Amino acid sequence: MLSNVNAQPHADAQQIRINLAKQITESVQWVKCVEYIVSQGITTLIEIGPGKVLKGLIRRINPAINVFNIEKPQDIEALS
Repeated sequence: MLSNVNAQPHADAQQIRINLAKQITESVQWVKCVEYIVSQGITTLIEIGPGKVLKGLIRRINPAINVFNIEKPQDIEALS
């Protein structure tokens, strides 16, 4: 899991719980998270849920990333 608290991946369940709790009181490191994702060679992201807010934020950080939205089941079919 990539933590929004420190923009680092974590696999330890206890650390994940701690970081999830910290998200309530600490700043979210969204830009650093997107930069980390890009540094790992990921070029395509999928936003699941209503709206396209994250897509817009991601494109402002790095316009080269392909971002697709899934709002309804038909959107999954459109990806292929």
